[in-house]
Parts: sequence; C-alpha cells; structure tokens
Amino acid sequence: MLKISLINPRINRIDSDREAYFQMYKEAGIDGLDYTIGKFTEKNGYEPDFFAMSTEEIIEKHVAKEKEELDRFGLEVCQTHSPFPTWRYGDEEGNKLRLIETKKSIELTAYLGSKYVVVHPITESFALTPDELRKQNIEFYSELIETAKRCGVTVCLENMWIRRNGNIFECTCADAVETVDYIDTLNALAGEEVFGFCYDVGHATLCGKYLKNQLIALGSRVKTLHIHDVSKMADLHTLPYSQMGTGTAPLTDYRSMLLGLRAIGYRGAINFEAEAAFEVFPDSTHPALLKLFHAIGAYFSDEITAE
Repeated sequence: MLKISLINPRINRIDSDREAYFQMYKEAGIDGLDYTIGKFTEKNGYEPDFFAMSTEEIIEKHVAKEKEELDRFGLEVCQTHSPFPTWRYGDEEGNKLRLIETKKSIELTAYLGSKYVVVHPITESFALTPDELRKQNIEFYSELIETAKRCGVTVCLENMWIRRNGNIFECTCADAVETVDYIDTLNALAGEEVFGFCYDVGHATLCGKYLKNQLIALGSRVKTLHIHDVSKMADLHTLPYSQMGTGTAPLTDYRSMLLGLRAIGYRGAINFEAEAAFEVFPDSTHPALLKLFHAIGAYFSDEITAE
C-alpha cells in the first residue's frame, strides 16, 4: 500500500503535545506527515527572526527533538513545505531573506529524511508580464540547484491560483504544458533531476482543470500530492468528499484523479493537505478523523495501484 501522510496544524505550535498526536497517527495507521517548515513563526511561539539562526542551530534548538519523536513513533516525513510566499514584487531585501529561508528549508528537509520539499512558485502575475514571471521563476529556482544537489532533495513546484476582486484565476503552474516546460528547463539547467512537481488536487479543481488529463500530461514529474476538498469559490483544505457538486457527485472529481495517477504509475505518498478538518472537528473526534483519513487513503492507494 502507498504511504499515507497528512498536515495537522495541531502540532505546529512550539508547545503542542506532538507525542499525543503521533500516538494517534500510529493507532490510525498513518505513516507520516507533511512537515510544515513555515510553522516556525513568532505566532506559533518560536523566536522572532527564526531563520536568522543557522541550519545547525535550528536543528539543535528545535528540529532534533521532533526528529527523535518521529523516529520513536516510526513516522516518516513524506514531504516538507517551505515558507511562502517565496518572492514579492518590489521587496528586494525581503526576497533575499526568503531565498535564505528556502535554502534552509531544503537543508532541514534532508535532515528530516525526506526526499521532497514543496516550494511555491512566484505568483505575481498581476504585477509581471508572462515572460517576466517565467524569467523570475527560473532565476529563483536556479538559485536552489546547488543546495538541492548537495542535500539530495527534490524541489517540487506546485500548481497555483490567485484571487482578484472576488474572482479566482489560474496562476503559475496551473497549466500542465507550462509546468512541463518549467520542470524540464530547470532540470536541464541542473544537469540532473533536481525538480519535480507537487500536484495540488484542490487548486486544480478551483481552476476548473480535468485532473486525469493534467496528470497524464505531467507524467513522472509528479512526485507528491496535496489532496483536499475545496468549494467553487474557496480553497478550504478540508476532508475529501465533504463538498458536494451536482446531484450526489463530489465537487472534486476524485475518480478522475485516481485514473490519472494510475495511468502515470504514481507510487508516492497519498498526502492530505486538509489541515482545516482538524480545526472544524472537535478534539475528541480526532482519533476517528485520523482513521477516516486512513480509510480514504487506503481506498485511493488500492485504486491507483490496481492492475
């Protein structure tokens, strides 16, 4: 069976009872987690200017303890997520710091034993022309090549969307042809496979994409997933099958997703980016909620790997 992982915001604060949740993960059959490196904020109880510390200091002060806990419970970090946004128009000094944060995220990913870090592309499509946006993205990701190679980590781009005046628009990497161009161009610059793709099922649904055809077009570039439900107008990040479309059909076309992943021979983790479910459901229901995530993940795994 494919590994099942998820994001859980209840373990992101410095004072969280992680071990209680890790025990729930094991009892529910969850294999690991999508580790949010962007959690290291003052709001979550961590030091201001957290990433001013060296990677070694971050590991010693915080991440080593979490790694020990994960190892003790037999849990894997199936992927990580770097802080975002990764770049802002007109913010030169801030962008230098964001690049440092992203490089340190790659180093932390390697320490945590994960192969994949998700790094959002630049999405400033209202400020930049398409050619300028592509140029800026290629420049940004090229800066990560040396660190990714040294750490043995694959940097995964993600399909994005943006909102303006209440309307949703597709953005960087929402189009499969554009995404293939980005990844193949960057890997050619790297001289090896350093870049891959995290396919966000919710983002694709918001942008009205046919999941099966997109996944087939992306092919083996798809290394990991963000699976969650959305509404027609909001990126809800909640439990799959919770939003209804026409009649009794789910709003997100999970059947299409499964057929696409089967067609490309996907063997990565079934990763749920459905953190909002843990905020909506009462704490006492979380053990059952984790078991439901596992049941959905097991179903997805069976369908993807079916002959």
